[in-house]
Amino acid sequence: MILVGICDDHGASCAISINRKIVYAAGEERFSRIKNDSGFPLQALQKGFELLKITANDVDMFLFSETDRTDFTAYEYRRESLLNVKDHQRLMKEYWEPKLAGFNYPVMLPINILKEKRDFKKGFYGIPIERANKEWSNQKYQNISKSAIANHFKVPEERIGFLDHHACHAYYAISTSKNPLPKDFAVITVDSWGDGKNQTVWKRKGNKLILLAESSSCLLARIYRFTTLYLGMKPNEHEYKVMGLSAYPDTNHSSDILTSLKKLVEVKGLKIICPIDIQNLYRYLSDIYSGHRFDNIARAAQDLVENSLVALFENVAQELSINNFYYTGGVAMNVKANQKILSSDLVNSLVVPGAPDDQSNSIGACLLYQSIQDGKLPSNLTDNMYLGEGIEPIDESDIKRFCDKESVHIVKTITPGQVADILISGEIVARASGNMEFGARALGNRSIFALPSDWDSVDRINYLIKQRDFWMPFAGSVIEEDANFILEGDWKKGDARFMTISFPAKLEHYHKFKAATHRKDKSIRIHVVLKEENPWYYEMLLSIKKRLGLGVILNTSFNLHGYPIVRTKQDALEIFYATNIKHLVLGDSLLSKLNPISQ
Repeated sequence: MILVGICDDHGASCAISINRKIVYAAGEERFSRIKNDSGFPLQALQKGFELLKITANDVDMFLFSETDRTDFTAYEYRRESLLNVKDHQRLMKEYWEPKLAGFNYPVMLPINILKEKRDFKKGFYGIPIERANKEWSNQKYQNISKSAIANHFKVPEERIGFLDHHACHAYYAISTSKNPLPKDFAVITVDSWGDGKNQTVWKRKGNKLILLAESSSCLLARIYRFTTLYLGMKPNEHEYKVMGLSAYPDTNHSSDILTSLKKLVEVKGLKIICPIDIQNLYRYLSDIYSGHRFDNIARAAQDLVENSLVALFENVAQELSINNFYYTGGVAMNVKANQKILSSDLVNSLVVPGAPDDQSNSIGACLLYQSIQDGKLPSNLTDNMYLGEGIEPIDESDIKRFCDKESVHIVKTITPGQVADILISGEIVARASGNMEFGARALGNRSIFALPSDWDSVDRINYLIKQRDFWMPFAGSVIEEDANFILEGDWKKGDARFMTISFPAKLEHYHKFKAATHRKDKSIRIHVVLKEENPWYYEMLLSIKKRLGLGVILNTSFNLHGYPIVRTKQDALEIFYATNIKHLVLGDSLLSKLNPISQ
């Protein structure tokens, strides 16, 4: 059976499964080059068909990862990916404030703002933009979506279906564990919104998951989203910046803010709810935050999320007598909150899958449908994140197009050990090789590497390419057998292969990997590398271990600030040519600038 999963909201993506196994998944942003792009993932899907040598006629079912299609400006006109911070702030003041207050409001303002965008265009489904001030039924929008796919791919509408958003999240989460599923476990999802819910709890019952609790008033994601906007950063994109900032201030300076925020969140049994009626959450938060410092605001929002989630997990553990958890949804992108959950004595194991946000719901749709058909839970069907395309080898035309041959030295075949030697000499190396990782985390195949023993590595990478905010940490990769020297405590309680959980760093060897940690709280967002998942990367780290004693490296994504991670050799060469990066591993080759601008 061949299935195609589709997520067309923010973080648009597609996935393809063949006979239960996920064989391809990619985000549309890697093709459009628009961060967190939304809309039907046509380019990503076409590439999947090409790589697998299949056609739409071979597909048994096309599956959307949600049933509610009424918010068409999100998926048809790419609202979240095209609006900037000023647009969001304007909409809050001129559109949402009067609308929520019951006053006259400019109905077409969101559409008019979108029309001004350079990348604005008619969407895949052909829904007239004039529908913005009218309403069709959800069934009508579903029918439009079906018709568009049927017409484009020449397939019957009977092969197109819609699945519950949170069920897709849940079934994806349990597919990523490298270990057999425990006899008893719970799955928790927390996000902003999806098919009428923003928090759920599931439990294993034989070979299926049963829904035990759901909430439609869990405001954690929305509070964090609006806090991001209030602080002048882009919602649905820069929440990670708020998280990084939150570690700097002391709780003594944020306690008053947290006290006010607690009025919005109550953990009641297996649910997180809002116990009071809020018409305009952004305005409510703005009143709380007014007069407070930006870093204290970030700390209060982070503490609210952490405390609420720990309480929820502990309630589930106590009420259900379950200590093994899978956790996903947009809020699960918060690695510091995940660290707090993992530290609870009531949590024996915690799996936060790679790309737990909506982007992975395309994978979840395939797995959920397959599970319904065959009555089996999807254990170990998404066992790694290297689900995209590979890199084509360089040729003479690439060199002529992107580089002056006299100033770039090329080694046609480079070994992991040779790259390790370059890194040990103090150089920074970018790599675009092997299959592209799925999601927002670079796991060695679309990465930038540096030795993590010197804070100067962070400053140099920022100067060369990344230009990250000064308070933001980078991440690290370590071979599995050396993780005990890096991570404090029982880190094996959590699956550390996907950079979805941060861990406290072990101070004994801290000087050897400090640049891959958070400067303030000394936590590390780590990627534990298994030889069977990425042999090349493992060998490079092993070579570093043989020379320096620990197989650990600073690893950050290979992209320009504000743009998606590189996909193709063209993407990689363009950045190599346009920035001060000196060394690029491209496929099996190494390109080195002979006269780079001083680092």
